[in-house]
Amino acid sequence: MRAIHACFFNALLIFTTLFSSALVAQYNYESVTEKSFERSSLFFTSHFLNTFGLPRYREVSVGIIDDPFLNLQLNPASMPDIGSKSTYVYLDFRGDRTEAPIVYDYAYYDYATVGYDEYYRSSYFIDPRWYINTRTEPEPVFSLGLLTHPFGKNGNRNLLIGGSYQLIHRDEPFYTVPNWIYANQRGYDSFGATAEDASSIPIIDRSFGEDEMRISGHLFSGIAAYQLSSLISAGISVNGVLQDRDGIYSNKYSNNYNNADVYASEYSNDREQTYDHFDWSGGIKLQLTSKLAFGVKGGILNGNADQAYNNYNFYESDYNYSGAGTNRSENYGLGDTRQSWDQDGTTRYGRIYFSYQVEPGAQISGFFRSERSEVDLLNSSSINDTSYSFYHWTHDYSFYQGTHVSSLSDIRSGSGDREKTSHQAALNFNWELTPKNTLFGGIYVASRKNSINTLEAVSANRFSRGEWISDNDSDEHLNHVIEDKTLRWQYDASYWTVQIPLFTRFKLNENWGFMLGVNRILKNWDIEEQTLAVFDRRQITDLDGTTIETNFGERYTQPRQRITEEYTDVITSFDVNLSPQFGISLLLDPEFRDNFRIAQWWLGFHTRL
Repeated sequence: MRAIHACFFNALLIFTTLFSSALVAQYNYESVTEKSFERSSLFFTSHFLNTFGLPRYREVSVGIIDDPFLNLQLNPASMPDIGSKSTYVYLDFRGDRTEAPIVYDYAYYDYATVGYDEYYRSSYFIDPRWYINTRTEPEPVFSLGLLTHPFGKNGNRNLLIGGSYQLIHRDEPFYTVPNWIYANQRGYDSFGATAEDASSIPIIDRSFGEDEMRISGHLFSGIAAYQLSSLISAGISVNGVLQDRDGIYSNKYSNNYNNADVYASEYSNDREQTYDHFDWSGGIKLQLTSKLAFGVKGGILNGNADQAYNNYNFYESDYNYSGAGTNRSENYGLGDTRQSWDQDGTTRYGRIYFSYQVEPGAQISGFFRSERSEVDLLNSSSINDTSYSFYHWTHDYSFYQGTHVSSLSDIRSGSGDREKTSHQAALNFNWELTPKNTLFGGIYVASRKNSINTLEAVSANRFSRGEWISDNDSDEHLNHVIEDKTLRWQYDASYWTVQIPLFTRFKLNENWGFMLGVNRILKNWDIEEQTLAVFDRRQITDLDGTTIETNFGERYTQPRQRITEEYTDVITSFDVNLSPQFGISLLLDPEFRDNFRIAQWWLGFHTRL
């Protein structure tokens, strides 16, 4: 029996040593703080009330769908036709698209399903598009828009004013994002080695905690346009976004089976975010001839995004440590991570637009839009982790004893910039085939280049020491690394898309109508990423002594990623006009995969007063 236990101990020691060296370490040496920033689809981007903004039609809707709010987004001087009445009111309720976004696997993780330990021991495939569009926000609870000719009742329709408001609000389970630098893992030290006793301790968990994420946002706009003459009109608009996101996941365990055995665990993870921007634009429209119109629009957007992340992890165990029995162990762990981001940016954009009436009932139009964003980055990170474990186990005449101590300190601050340049162009047509049937569509192309460059100063200190002894064997290890370095991270992503939308609208009678649309979409990404670590000093200490290196660099280049997506999306709209002044539209986005489902719906109401 003595020989069996000795073999067991030796095998356990060898397995632990080999396995720990093969682990994906939870401390990512050369990852930067900026990677953990959550970039929303609202950040530093013009927003407006898109009455036809289903995800796969959002980009192509402006300029192709004849709608007052879409026409004003094309150019605030467009003076859209709102009918014979002086006021137009729009209201809609939207369902979120029931499909996973790009980052679903790691932007939202269900702790209740997989459990805390499994989550932190899982490896993730990180989609390289994460850094340029982390999250797609929930659809607004409601969207309200109003346009009016304030002097219209007196026959003066030269002045148009209006605005819109959209509310975003959702309470949901807490979601997490990848732990790019360091993830506290109970049972593993900062080098990825097993730190705890291999024996299992029976635990009955009694817990309480929190699991919530709250997202709220206010999206608003105002517009004023004036018809100076039959040949020229001008307009201005302002758009704004105020958004908050905060949430926490926490749990606390405290167990006491008897006077000798104690187990306690406490974990909390919280994220906070505030974002706001104001977007000013102006435009001029020229009616060059009775058939040809031309417009110009320009704008500037200023925004700020602040985020904070805190992670606290405490673990303690006392198994018969008072020494009342021959087998005893003690385990302790404490981890604390605090990170913050501050981003200030400006986006400038411009658009030119034309429309030409080829013949009665047939029109072509097009636009070109260019945009450039520049965002200044500041971030900081402080990570500290400490663990200690001891066990003593005896059986018959054999004993086994081990001690393990580990610590980690990682302090860093960084700065940098994000730049985005995008171009969009569209050529559209509208053809009235019959008084009850209209065909319209076009081609839309866009390209974007995103670049992120950061410089991050890092001071890191990692220590791990362990000793294992038995009545006939012993072993120990020592790892101590001290680093002073600067990380230079460069990320470049190029994107282009070609989309071909085609719609046909049928007017059955004065009260009923429907529309059928299809959009053929091709998207392509080309992504490159590189990190350069420039070391002022690195000191490595192990059982063989100390090695010091100074003034050198290490470069990490990720494989070039090329990603292509292509799909066809079909939608339908049912229109009911209860009276000449009031109508209802139901937009449905069906999907045909393994089975039929409604991926998204919109219910819109419009009235003229």
